[in-house]
Amino acid sequence: MPRKVTLGLIQADTEIGNVKANVEKGVKLIAAAAAKGAQVVILPELFTTGYNTSILGPRFIQLAENINGPSITAFAAAAKENGVYVMVGFVEERGVPGVVYNSAAFISPEGKVIDSYAKTHLWGGERIYFAKGNNFPIYQTEYGLFAPGICYDVGFPEVGRLYALKGAELMLVISAWRIEDADIWENNCIARATDNLFFVAGCNRVGYEDNLHLIGKSKVLAPRGHYVAQAPMDKEDILIATIDLDEIKEARRECLYMIDRRPELYGPLASL
Repeated sequence: MPRKVTLGLIQADTEIGNVKANVEKGVKLIAAAAAKGAQVVILPELFTTGYNTSILGPRFIQLAENINGPSITAFAAAAKENGVYVMVGFVEERGVPGVVYNSAAFISPEGKVIDSYAKTHLWGGERIYFAKGNNFPIYQTEYGLFAPGICYDVGFPEVGRLYALKGAELMLVISAWRIEDADIWENNCIARATDNLFFVAGCNRVGYEDNLHLIGKSKVLAPRGHYVAQAPMDKEDILIATIDLDEIKEARRECLYMIDRRPELYGPLASL
């Protein structure tokens, strides 16, 4: 029996440093995505604050919240009101003053904050302001097993493979991907879906933050890397895509990557 789920990827601009306005916008967009049939709604990396580290810099500490803070509380209320899962990027504080994370909250349709994932691979100026995450969680939903990733994380084959071996069927990647690396955004999402024969949903920011051009082109990839849907470049959009997670079984019957692995040969990957 098909295990179908409808995704809503919010490809939106944000107002840098204006958390209140961004959260209000996000709450409205969650409702709009739900009205279009979305059951899982995804908002981009650092949606509550904006991304540009050159502009925000040390302000990330002042803008940080824990998972019970006002921003995630508002998104949890929106998830409950609309009966959808929500994944959204924010600056997270985890109890140590001055230490913050580039994180994603994952919220249930009942409005419960299930978890927060901290980005494990930091890019560029992020290394100055954020601490690295160290965990790769799997989220059990009534639709299937989901795995979180943030932007640069999707560029590392080890992340996707680890998730696949833990049973993930859909990798949710939130991003603030810049135009200079547009080709890599395409290639990484396709590669992770192909490598692991699972679905990848990449939700990217759009707009400008000073000289930082964020391109959009959010996308949903099927196992084997085929496109299910893609949003336009440089335009706000709500990308709606319905996927059938049972397609993974068929893909893995046809392509035997998971069976033909030779883990006894791969030890050097962890030491080199």
